[in-house]
Amino acid sequence: SVARKEIKFRIKAAEENFRLYLEQLFTPETAKVTWYVEQDQVSITNAKMLSTVLSDLCDKYYCDCPPVRNEMISYERLSSAASRARRVLVEAMITNEEEKNLELQGFGPEVAIYKSLLRREGLHVKDEQTGCWQFTLGINQNNKYQALWTLIDQCLDSAKEGITVEDILDLLKAPPFGLRQGPAPIYINLYLIVHAESVAVFQEGTYRPYLSAAEAALMIKRPDLFTLRKYIFTDIDRAVFSTYKNLLKAVRIEGKPGLRNANLISVVGPLVNFIESLPAYTKNTKQISREARRVRLAIQNSVDPARLIFEDLPKAVGVKVDAKETIPMNKHLQNKLHTALYELSQAFPNLNKEIQKVALAVFKCDTLDRLIESQRNRVKPLVKICNDGEVKQLLLAMKRDSHNAAEWVKGIAGLIMGKPIESWNDNDLAIFEARLHDYANRINHLETLASVKAKLSREGARVISMMMPDGSIRRAVITGADENYKGKKKAKDIISKNSRDEAQAILVALAEELLDGVDK
Repeated sequence: SVARKEIKFRIKAAEENFRLYLEQLFTPETAKVTWYVEQDQVSITNAKMLSTVLSDLCDKYYCDCPPVRNEMISYERLSSAASRARRVLVEAMITNEEEKNLELQGFGPEVAIYKSLLRREGLHVKDEQTGCWQFTLGINQNNKYQALWTLIDQCLDSAKEGITVEDILDLLKAPPFGLRQGPAPIYINLYLIVHAESVAVFQEGTYRPYLSAAEAALMIKRPDLFTLRKYIFTDIDRAVFSTYKNLLKAVRIEGKPGLRNANLISVVGPLVNFIESLPAYTKNTKQISREARRVRLAIQNSVDPARLIFEDLPKAVGVKVDAKETIPMNKHLQNKLHTALYELSQAFPNLNKEIQKVALAVFKCDTLDRLIESQRNRVKPLVKICNDGEVKQLLLAMKRDSHNAAEWVKGIAGLIMGKPIESWNDNDLAIFEARLHDYANRINHLETLASVKAKLSREGARVISMMMPDGSIRRAVITGADENYKGKKKAKDIISKNSRDEAQAILVALAEELLDGVDK
């Protein structure tokens, strides 16, 4: 480590000496240096003249760079404090556009950047009619921004398959802009907010109908992951969107605030949000029609919102669309999509209903209210005498007060399966039914023990329980077994003179004979 430190020190010293040598070699005061500006020889005799010439050249070659009146943000690489301030500002731009100062409080660096880059330049203004604040491109207030927005427009217009944010940043870095990487992402974020109607955002090929604060922050760190694409729609397109909107209303699928590309995405956005909000069970179940599964898959795998609407969804329900202008008149397509979406929305409620049916059948009740009332009263005295950890956990859950019988059943089902029913798969319902039958039998056994507790406390008492082929249970309490030596001797003789299978068959035959007629 000592050698490493020595090497680093010597490298740093050498770099410093080399820098000083270059400064002395090319200092304006040196008569041996000849200066050229755009192929013309000029006289530069001091540092001030050199600074003026360089400044004039930058103004000429980077003439379209917007004004960045904040030293903290005007760097290619930002300090950690400046990076954090930029991230906070970008997130506030996404979430608090309509609020004064984006609800930024105090005098932190993010407030200073906001006021110098956005507020002062007229890029965040108050709408006098609504009283809300909104972002604008500031074209009327400052023509310096016109070239910036025009370049981004041209990038999107020329890239039919979209252009990455990283490519746009590279273009902004070159002449005639020379915009550094510190402020550039803020302007791109502003452009996306203002053009939310027409510019779609894709993250690693996946369409993002809602640009969240987290995604905007990630766009700063990894601009290569995000692609922008512009959509221009005709009157026919809008008629198609209107048809889909009416369909969504019929199925009661709604969007959420922050929707981008309102014409196109007022359809795709709610669909994507609808699928994302479905329980894991609905996202994976096969207990729905083929069309519903294909619609679900089309929305989940959608990478192009326009293609989803005009091609993928009609194909998913097996309806051939010759031209998109026929979609508004295609009642067959609308009906099939309505059915598929409604089926998806009802898949999880239907699972709940099946679970309730199983619970009612196992505990022999006709309504959920009667089920919860009867079982709660039934298990209360059993909790204290139960030593089985699994059964006791279930008894405690059944004992709890609940004003919602459906939620009570959901809780019981989740406990028995060891996971919430939202995460069930198609096989879990049958497993739940089998386990619930088992638990019900164990509770019945426990109930029998409780009823003869005094007898069982005497030495030698036993409870014999047997499930018959029809699923019924027969039980009997046997006392004095320990004192019956003859019976024990006969049992040992049977075991010694017969194989294990034969002995078990004799046990079953004896139990059937002795328990015949016993109360079930």
